[in-house]
Amino acid sequence: MTARRECAGSRKARRPPPVGAYVVERADTRTVPCDPAGYWVDHVSANHGSLHFRFPDTAAFRARTVVQNSAEHRVVDFWSDGLHYAKTKSDVRADGDLGNMFFVARHGALELEQDGEQILLRRGQGALISKSRPLQLRHVSSAGGLTFDVADARVPDGLRHGPVLVDLQGGLGSVVVAMISAVSAHHGSIDSYEFTRSCITIGELLFTRMLDRGALPDTLGSVEQAARDYVARHAADPDLTLTSLARSLGWSVRQVQLALQQSGTTASELIRSTRITRAVDLLRRSSPDTTISSVAFASGFRSTATFNAVFKQQFGISPREARALQTLDADFGAGCGGVPDAAAS
Repeated sequence: MTARRECAGSRKARRPPPVGAYVVERADTRTVPCDPAGYWVDHVSANHGSLHFRFPDTAAFRARTVVQNSAEHRVVDFWSDGLHYAKTKSDVRADGDLGNMFFVARHGALELEQDGEQILLRRGQGALISKSRPLQLRHVSSAGGLTFDVADARVPDGLRHGPVLVDLQGGLGSVVVAMISAVSAHHGSIDSYEFTRSCITIGELLFTRMLDRGALPDTLGSVEQAARDYVARHAADPDLTLTSLARSLGWSVRQVQLALQQSGTTASELIRSTRITRAVDLLRRSSPDTTISSVAFASGFRSTATFNAVFKQQFGISPREARALQTLDADFGAGCGGVPDAAAS
């Protein structure tokens, strides 16, 4: 008799490796014959977040993986008996994951469903899915493949919702799958730098393969817009730099530099002006007893002295003087000689 079981797994308190670290983890249900299904729920949930599982046979279930992790990237080589995974809306809200995941089928067939669309993924094919929307993955019999976490949280212009099917049997698609396979095969001999650089390159080539040549994701215009959007969301992080910006977006530092130079700015200038804009808004909205230091830190500045210097350099007055003018004049911009306009530029 086959024992069916449905269960839910939630993300464990496992933190991603620190920046610069590279971790390889192996998992095999044969090491825990007493409860292979429970072991698999814990392992998969720790790496991929909250999920619901449906096992055709919990006692006889077999699966194994090799997981390569860094702070920004993940490659998983997996094989398992038949299984049904589901990530619900509540799972998505609980995890808060961004970015995308690329599936590569190497053995068997995988059925993917997202945004009301279903595809059957077979050997020689890949599929991109979003980690920020509900999805289902099923395979009736045993199946294996690779997954590649795409650090870029954007869906490039030209890509639709639902699983995006990619032919990997020729051209650039075959290059992408060969690189992912090589990174996985050499998991024990590459270091953190080699893993990170390989994953960044794979991400760039993958999006290039999926888009029309007229809308490549590495065109300077799209890189610039992605950089501006990311800085707008993360300027309050005091650790935000050109390097961390490029790494988070999946582009090279040089690409980001060129894209911003084309528009007449630099990463440092963009981050600084965005923080100042945020600080002006906080000064407008905060109560009089809010300290200048708290405004500085909430805007992403590491020290009050730096905040004061940057603010005075841009507006000609200190934040404290600007606040005093604001209390006298309902229009802070008029009192500061156009502060809001200058800050937004």
